[in-house]
Amino acid sequence: MKKLILLFALVIGMLNSYATVTDNRPITENIKKSFGKEFNSINEVSWTWLEDQDVYRATFLFEGKQLNAYFTTEGTFVGTSRYIMKSEMPVIISQNMQKEYKNLAIRTVIEYASSDNTFYYITAEGKNSAMMIKATPAGQLSFFKKIRKED
Repeated sequence: MKKLILLFALVIGMLNSYATVTDNRPITENIKKSFGKEFNSINEVSWTWLEDQDVYRATFLFEGKQLNAYFTTEGTFVGTSRYIMKSEMPVIISQNMQKEYKNLAIRTVIEYASSDNTFYYITAEGKNSAMMIKATPAGQLSFFKKIRKED
C-alpha cells in the first residue's frame, strides 16, 4: 500500500510543472547502487531532487531516448517515465481515445512504468479545453486532471 501511495504521489508530482526541484542534495551510495543495478550500462546521468515528492530523478539517454528513473531517498527504484509518440501507445488506447475523446487532439503521451504497473498519461486538447487522461495498457481511460489551456 505504501508503494502505491508513493507511486501516486510521484505521478502527480511528475505531471505538475510547479513541483519543487532542488539540485544541491547529495546522491547517496544506496541510490547510486540501485541505479547501477537497474541501468548498469548508463554512464551519463543527471540527478535532480524532487522535494515535493521526496524522490530523486535520474535523467539519461536509454536506447536513444530520454528516460527518467525515480528512486526513494533509501535507494529503492520506483519506476520510469518517458515521452512517447502517440503511435507507440497500444492500439486499444488509440481506438478508445478516438471513441471517447474524438473532439480532442493528442498533444503528448507519457509512459510511466513501475515493476507493478504501466500507465499512459495523455495530454489532449480541444477548442476550449485541455486535459490529462490516464490510460491502462488494456485501453481503460479515465480523466486524470484538467489542464489550463494556454491561449
